Amino acid sequence: MRITLENKRTREQRVLSYEEFKAQFKTEFERAYQGFIRHENEKNAFLPEFMQKHLTEADFLLSLQWNFNNYSRSEWYILAIR
Repeated sequence: MRITLENKRTREQRVLSYEEFKAQFKTEFERAYQGFIRHENEKNAFLPEFMQKHLTEADFLLSLQWNFNNYSRSEWYILAIR
């Protein structure tokens, strides 16, 4: 998997593998993951216990581009995933 990132200010682009992306953007990735978990828990707080979903990193990765771009508060955003 190749991830294309772009800087919001300088428009510099990088193409990284998933492992490189996770290593270079470790804090942003973790911040985005925690934001995703917090948002999903708030959204499902009023559902009965048996209907609540126990979230994993795989749930986050299903929409990696949207989740990272909206929850990370980073100078970089994911332009494309191939």
